Amino acid sequence: MSYWSADENLVKIDEEQISIPADQGLSHTVDANSKKVSFVVPKSTEFIDGKSCYLEFDAVIEDPVVGAGGGVTRLQMDAAGCGMMVQNLRIYSLDDRVLLEEIQEYNQLVSLKSDYDTDESLKGHRAITQAAGCFNPQCSSSRGASKSEYGNLRSNPWFKTPSEETKTVAYDHATNKNSVKACVPLDLSGIFSGSIFPNMMVGLYIEIDLTPAPRIIRQLDSVIADRRRTLNPVIGVISTTAGANPAELVGTVAAGTNATVNSVFVPCDVNSQQFVNMCPFVVGEVITFQSHSGAAAARCSFTNGHAGPAASFVIAEIEKINVDWDPAAPAGGGNEKPYLKLTPTVATLQLAAAGGDLIGEQVGAAGAPSLRPLANQSAVISVGYETAPSLSLSYKIDNLNLVVAEVKLDPRYKQQMMAKAREGSSIEFDIYSATNYKNSILASEKQATFQIHSVNSRAKSAVIIPTDASIYSNMQLVSSTGTSNVTENVMDTRLNQVRSGIQGICDDLQSVQFQIDGKMVPSRPVDTKKVATKNSISAIHLFEIEKALDNAGIAPRSFQKFMENFVIGRGFGLNGGVEDLRSKDFIVNLDYGAAAAKNKLFSTFVFHIRRISIKQGYVTVTM
Repeated sequence: MSYWSADENLVKIDEEQISIPADQGLSHTVDANSKKVSFVVPKSTEFIDGKSCYLEFDAVIEDPVVGAGGGVTRLQMDAAGCGMMVQNLRIYSLDDRVLLEEIQEYNQLVSLKSDYDTDESLKGHRAITQAAGCFNPQCSSSRGASKSEYGNLRSNPWFKTPSEETKTVAYDHATNKNSVKACVPLDLSGIFSGSIFPNMMVGLYIEIDLTPAPRIIRQLDSVIADRRRTLNPVIGVISTTAGANPAELVGTVAAGTNATVNSVFVPCDVNSQQFVNMCPFVVGEVITFQSHSGAAAARCSFTNGHAGPAASFVIAEIEKINVDWDPAAPAGGGNEKPYLKLTPTVATLQLAAAGGDLIGEQVGAAGAPSLRPLANQSAVISVGYETAPSLSLSYKIDNLNLVVAEVKLDPRYKQQMMAKAREGSSIEFDIYSATNYKNSILASEKQATFQIHSVNSRAKSAVIIPTDASIYSNMQLVSSTGTSNVTENVMDTRLNQVRSGIQGICDDLQSVQFQIDGKMVPSRPVDTKKVATKNSISAIHLFEIEKALDNAGIAPRSFQKFMENFVIGRGFGLNGGVEDLRSKDFIVNLDYGAAAAKNKLFSTFVFHIRRISIKQGYVTVTM
């Protein structure tokens, strides 16, 4: 007999919040390895309101340890917020350790919800409560780059807002880092997303695996080459000295030219570089230059002196200065404009013959100059972390507590429940949850099929995230170098994936179709050829995703990132319906094109209703 229901209309006499510290202590440092923390919610906390519970902690990105020549750069946490720190979640009953709920790769669902269940209001809320990244119009691109949550210099929670004066002192991460206060709901768990939970009957033991730091710490999009290069500062003018000649301003320096690069000038009217504190680069950062003309354009390389040993352009000074870039025009003749001047530490820095040209905005002879198209000018990019021999990243969590919202109900309600429990009746209640089934295929498998051995009796939908299974170094992850390509176009030049192994990839998928209980569903394959071109939309695919997310309880408010976080979906029931997947074949048929290049690990989240039953002190779970 079932008599318990998490009734929204239950009369709450009182409610209070209880902070439960982690069993392993309040402070935890997470580096390249995951770390487990656990919490105990005792039975004395009789009824809890799961939706009002959350993790509370202070977080800071620790000082990175970079190999020789790596320099410095600004770092921030993943734009989805501190919820990305939760990699796996397990919830047990307290006494007999029955597994009530387990969500592997919980941060994949956090990423999914952040990308699809979002609008401006929700973005702002996550920014305040979870230190999530937000697009700031003050740091926007004037060249048409797509909006970035990794370009905010003015109100980034992870580092101090830079000041306006000239910069001559090397950037110090320890001085400039911020500690953020995060309140992270566990709202993708059924127990912590539903209504009133009778904790007095089971108690809870909660285990959380914290995500390794390299998976969620990032450089800014406005400094790296492969994440919206059109957002990076561009070169306007170059100051060079050839032999014993005096320094002069030029528009182009060809690779291998016997001329010292004294400094480069970034125009303030391109990509919001109006002031020194709007420059995304810092003193001590290792940079180079690469044209926007193509995603794989040649990069500049440097030598110390003409044909000398290899050297690097390490920023020694950043200042704002007015420059008359036409030497033939009289002073104040209308050609003077503001620039940010970047000066290297090496006084005899020259372009190596093997690299690319350094291309500014001026073209033509002195006295009759014209402006080169922005698309052909060199962008300034950070390469220190990308090319460093080693890189260690970590973050620290302090004051880690689970804040539990305890609800006080009418004592008569509790007495009635206990009386029926003593009579031998069972307490049964349902929660919404998700089970992750994993499969993998090689890049060489173009016609791929795998079966999902689902044991869920009341399935709502399946959301499949085909993640990149490639192994990347810390240097590649932090700079998105070599990760799966999302788009290559005029808008962003190149946009690589920022959450490799967490977000889904299309990788030239042509179509997908499911086989459930011997029937092909939908009746025709879902075409994704247009998505595979990286420049268009496949409407039926988006329609299927919308149904699957809606059935999963993730409101499909935005499809802006359907390419960055590519997913496959299938809803199982309409109008709140469910489907029993037990003893049924559930097969996914995938057709990949010739351009598929990545090994893939599929996370299939089957969203379902599971039942927790308590009878005579024993807990059972029906999936």
